[in-house]
Amino acid sequence: MLKVSKYLGLALLLAVIAAYGLDRLFLKDSCPDCHTDLTRALPLFDGSQTDGLVRVAANGLEFRARVAGLGNKGDPIILLHGFPETSAIWEPVLANLAKAGHRVVAFDQRGYSPDARPGSVASYTMDRLSEDIIAVADVVGFDTFHLAGHDWGGVVGWFATDRYADRIASWTAISMPHPKAYIQALGLGEDQLRRSAYVLFLKLPWVADLVLGFNRAAYLQAYRWDDVSPAQRIEYVRVFGEAGALAAALKWYRAFGVLSAEGMGKVMQPTLYIWGNRDARVGRAGAEKTADFVEGPFRIVKLGAEHSLVADEPDAIAREIASHIAKWKVAAPPLTAFDKALPEVTKKCVSAKPPCLRLEVAPGGNWINIENRCKQRFKGAVRVSCGSWSDDAYMEYHFDLDKDGSMFHGTRGLVYGSCYYKQKVCLME
Repeated sequence: MLKVSKYLGLALLLAVIAAYGLDRLFLKDSCPDCHTDLTRALPLFDGSQTDGLVRVAANGLEFRARVAGLGNKGDPIILLHGFPETSAIWEPVLANLAKAGHRVVAFDQRGYSPDARPGSVASYTMDRLSEDIIAVADVVGFDTFHLAGHDWGGVVGWFATDRYADRIASWTAISMPHPKAYIQALGLGEDQLRRSAYVLFLKLPWVADLVLGFNRAAYLQAYRWDDVSPAQRIEYVRVFGEAGALAAALKWYRAFGVLSAEGMGKVMQPTLYIWGNRDARVGRAGAEKTADFVEGPFRIVKLGAEHSLVADEPDAIAREIASHIAKWKVAAPPLTAFDKALPEVTKKCVSAKPPCLRLEVAPGGNWINIENRCKQRFKGAVRVSCGSWSDDAYMEYHFDLDKDGSMFHGTRGLVYGSCYYKQKVCLME
């Protein structure tokens, strides 16, 4: 009996190796429009592109990204996709938010972008993925921004919101609860364990890669992308049909464990959590426990839908995100009266802050920080207004900073509500 089992195991191993070899040696080359080549032909983002597909060089990698409305005056937003998806899932939401006047970026994250695929599993930890978000934000000129993430993008977003509280003004989690709430739900009984059983398979090296990636991701084409738009389906097949893409995406699962959430604190930013009450992967326990891990303003929206909320309910998702960030604005266009009130330093004034000049205002308005990372001196003023104040009420901070100079002003014991800044920056001759 032992001999039979041994031979069966050997036969199975040889079959897997043969199937993998067949797929990698022959089927992988049937690539008339290879995703890697198409990506490398995209323009490198340099600040002049306001809409469309670009490459963003950040954190030592290159990310394929969709940008929309970067010429607008509204709040900046970064959108994070899940598995097995790309930023294409966000296209309808991206368009709606840009049309509403916001500046929006959705990028293909680490492992999904052809030139952002490190080899080791250790390169796909939550810390590394969170660093990518901030690095992309720096390149596109988003100092303080709103963040939204779906599925795995939701998991990364929870970590980034915890790690970079000074950069993320508000957070919208879609489908995925707070990681600690999810882990607690796993320990409550069979419901969430049963819903999460597929994760054990996806953690298996080689086997999951072969099954899901065989014949240009035939399994995913049949069972995961059967109801997405034709354009999204074409992109997903191009991405995951190439050698290396699926293996890199699966490293997210292998780098994450129950101890990954250790050290996470409660989220302080205004948080919106959107959950589909027919979600087969995330049960009610984890969804409802999420409120226990948010210290700031929190709202949960329950939709009569399944897990793929961004694909299934894009209009509802766009409305909820827009409604959420409208309450927690971080930027506004300069006021004409404010421009006239500035001292005449020079005629070389810019209407928008250069990316190298970093301005931060605490969500509660009780501190402001200005850092000059530019190669020249800057002089100007920042006017801070808060949501609970009248339209003509403000605090004004003047600065005159040499290269690498900074200014911090804070108050103790005072919180002003939802605050944002309106600025005019002038270049010194």
